[in-house]
Amino acid sequence: PAATARSGLGPEEFARTTPAADARDVIFIGELRDLKGTDVFITAVARIGASAVIVGAGPDKERYEQMVRDLGLSGRVV
Repeated sequence: PAATARSGLGPEEFARTTPAADARDVIFIGELRDLKGTDVFITAVARIGASAVIVGAGPDKERYEQMVRDLGLSGRVV
Protein backbone atom coordinates (compact mmCIF):
# COMPACT_ATOMS: atom_id res chain seq x y z
CA PRO A 1 0.00 0.00 0.00
CA ALA A 2 1.06 3.56 -0.66
CA ALA A 3 2.11 5.68 2.29
CA THR A 4 0.93 9.22 2.86
CA ALA A 5 3.28 11.79 4.37
CA ARG A 6 1.25 14.51 6.03
CA SER A 7 2.65 18.03 6.06
CA GLY A 8 0.50 19.28 8.91
CA LEU A 9 -1.32 21.70 6.60
CA GLY A 10 -4.96 21.50 5.71
CA PRO A 11 -6.49 22.19 2.28
CA GLU A 12 -7.79 25.54 3.53
CA GLU A 13 -4.19 26.71 4.03
CA PHE A 14 -3.35 26.48 0.34
CA ALA A 15 -4.22 29.37 -1.94
CA ARG A 16 -4.43 29.19 -5.71
CA THR A 17 -2.08 31.53 -7.49
CA THR A 18 -1.48 32.56 -11.06
CA PRO A 19 2.15 32.07 -12.11
CA ALA A 20 4.04 35.12 -13.35
CA ALA A 21 4.63 35.31 -17.10
CA ASP A 22 8.34 34.58 -16.59
CA ALA A 23 7.82 31.70 -14.12
CA ARG A 24 10.00 28.60 -14.54
CA ASP A 25 9.19 24.93 -13.97
CA VAL A 26 12.19 24.00 -11.81
CA ILE A 27 15.11 25.60 -9.99
CA PHE A 28 18.63 24.42 -9.15
CA ILE A 29 20.43 26.10 -6.25
CA GLY A 30 23.94 24.91 -5.49
CA GLU A 31 27.60 24.94 -6.33
CA LEU A 32 28.15 24.68 -10.07
CA ARG A 33 30.26 21.53 -10.35
CA ASP A 34 29.60 17.98 -11.48
CA LEU A 35 29.68 16.62 -7.93
CA LYS A 36 26.43 18.53 -7.31
CA GLY A 37 24.74 17.11 -10.41
CA THR A 38 24.40 20.35 -12.35
CA ASP A 39 25.18 18.57 -15.62
CA VAL A 40 22.54 15.93 -14.86
CA PHE A 41 20.02 18.67 -14.02
CA ILE A 42 20.62 20.46 -17.33
CA THR A 43 20.31 17.20 -19.28
CA ALA A 44 17.06 16.37 -17.51
CA VAL A 45 15.62 19.82 -18.24
CA ALA A 46 16.41 19.28 -21.92
CA ARG A 47 14.86 15.80 -21.98
CA ILE A 48 11.58 16.75 -20.32
CA GLY A 49 11.17 20.08 -22.12
CA ALA A 50 11.06 22.11 -18.92
CA SER A 51 12.23 25.62 -18.18
CA ALA A 52 14.64 26.30 -15.33
CA VAL A 53 16.59 28.77 -13.26
CA ILE A 54 20.10 27.82 -12.14
CA VAL A 55 21.48 29.75 -9.18
CA GLY A 56 25.02 29.35 -7.92
CA ALA A 57 28.70 29.76 -8.62
CA GLY A 58 31.50 27.33 -9.07
CA PRO A 59 34.43 26.13 -11.12
CA ASP A 60 32.30 24.69 -13.94
CA LYS A 61 29.97 27.65 -14.49
CA GLU A 62 31.25 28.47 -17.98
CA ARG A 63 31.01 24.84 -19.07
CA TYR A 64 27.37 24.68 -17.95
CA GLU A 65 26.58 27.92 -19.75
CA GLN A 66 28.04 26.36 -22.91
CA MET A 67 26.08 23.15 -22.28
CA VAL A 68 22.85 25.17 -22.10
CA ARG A 69 23.71 26.84 -25.43
CA ASP A 70 24.73 23.56 -27.08
CA LEU A 71 21.44 21.92 -26.06
CA GLY A 72 19.42 24.86 -27.42
CA LEU A 73 18.10 25.79 -23.98
CA SER A 74 19.10 29.45 -23.93
CA GLY A 75 15.47 30.59 -24.03
CA ARG A 76 14.35 28.15 -21.33
CA VAL A 77 17.26 28.07 -18.86
CA VAL A 78 18.62 31.15 -17.10
